[in-house]
Amino acid sequence: MKFEGSALLRHAAIALFAALALALPQTASAQNAALQGTWNFIPEKSNTTPGPVRYKSGKLTITDGGQVMDLEAVDASGKPIKANISAVADGKPHPVTGITNYDSGMWTKNNDNNTSFRFLKGKGIAALGTRVLSPDGSTITINETQYDDKGKIRSTATLVFVNPEVKVATVTPPAQQAAAPPPPPRQALTPEETAASEVLAKGNDDEAIKLFTAIISGKPTEMLYYDHVSRGIAYARKGQNEQALADFSEALKLMAHNFLGQATEGAADNDKACELDKGFCMN
Repeated sequence: MKFEGSALLRHAAIALFAALALALPQTASAQNAALQGTWNFIPEKSNTTPGPVRYKSGKLTITDGGQVMDLEAVDASGKPIKANISAVADGKPHPVTGITNYDSGMWTKNNDNNTSFRFLKGKGIAALGTRVLSPDGSTITINETQYDDKGKIRSTATLVFVNPEVKVATVTPPAQQAAAPPPPPRQALTPEETAASEVLAKGNDDEAIKLFTAIISGKPTEMLYYDHVSRGIAYARKGQNEQALADFSEALKLMAHNFLGQATEGAADNDKACELDKGFCMN
């Protein structure tokens, strides 16, 4: 199964993800101290479709405010995995080592607790997903959809990690002592999108589909592509691949529209896209 009628989209996808920095809030030094620490993999709360849970056991060590991730794990076949992932949220490719399916990754900060990523194998898109930190700072959930070189879904996974050092507060500080929240970034998730993302991170796919459908059907948001990707992940985890592919295809179209709109501002933008992928050349 392939993305329908998507010759342009397949050629444009690599350039789109490379150029996504133009359309989304980028913070090269976007760090979150709450992400730092050692996180234990919880297989009973994780899942992989198709097949067994991806890892039997493992730990994720995060440093540099979330920008460096070291994974030590034992996969479903008993093979040891030792990987290093550079997760700098600047929309540019950064190296991934120790994971056969990936050479590099591109990370984009959606808000303080939610980051999107695209993993690449060579020039091809190998995976799309999100890394979500729970509001209480105790859990990291990684939702990931892997693709083959034809754009077909290979698998979906939800990987849950907990930090045993995090002590969840049971008493809320007095309101007058609470610091005022910082202003949201220019293109942050809406409260509805944040709530839907948290539901998706908990693995409640039916409710996530319901919430993201309401968002998509309502007033347009600046992160509509993200809403389609997120709903697509929920559909894919339920085995509803037709609906999932429709959402992923729509997300690519939305990014294509944004990218092409920017490209028309000057011939230099077209030249850049062409350099990234000859199949994207306009003439």
